Amino acid sequence: FRYPGAQLFAFDRDYSVWMLTEAVGGEFYDLAGPKSDLAFCPLRDIDNDSDVAWAVGWIEVLCELNGLKFTPKHRNSVADAVEQLRLSPTRTLTELSANVQDIEIRDALQHFTVMGPLGPLLDAEHDCLGSGRMLAFETENLLQLDDKAVIPVLLYLFRRIEQRLDGSPTLVLLDEAWSYFQHELFRDRLKEGLKTMRRRNAVVGMA
Repeated sequence: FRYPGAQLFAFDRDYSVWMLTEAVGGEFYDLAGPKSDLAFCPLRDIDNDSDVAWAVGWIEVLCELNGLKFTPKHRNSVADAVEQLRLSPTRTLTELSANVQDIEIRDALQHFTVMGPLGPLLDAEHDCLGSGRMLAFETENLLQLDDKAVIPVLLYLFRRIEQRLDGSPTLVLLDEAWSYFQHELFRDRLKEGLKTMRRRNAVVGMA
């Protein structure tokens, strides 16, 4: 923080940076914690073409994690539903599911809406993630869950980080990095992201 506009994003295990986060006035999030009411609205930012493309890809990941073999027909249906969602002030997964004119996609998405077990985490009307200079994420509880929970959350958080890379000095820390790399899909996305992050004045540190 000696550098003007610097920002830090830390992915923590076992609350090791909680005290540091509190000391510098940062924001600490216990992902899927037993006493956490943290909730995300991943589709809230779909106002430009790149946001729409990310949203369609993210929905595709959710469907494939739940066993649906995605086809061009499915992708077109999701793209149309995302375009409709841009007109809504809430932009929830439940609303997107209602917009989709494909029963297979609706069935695949139900697991992630308020009708399924991951709804409290991924189907909120308002996003709880702040915009402070230090955001820390406790992932121990999240990583105890299966890929259906881990991958959508990690992909969303890294998307939010990418949106904040405006040239300001940025540090992204991954504690116990091996625990993230065991998720193949996220590992591949991170590999691609690393190529662009450094060009935007960001450093990724892996412990």
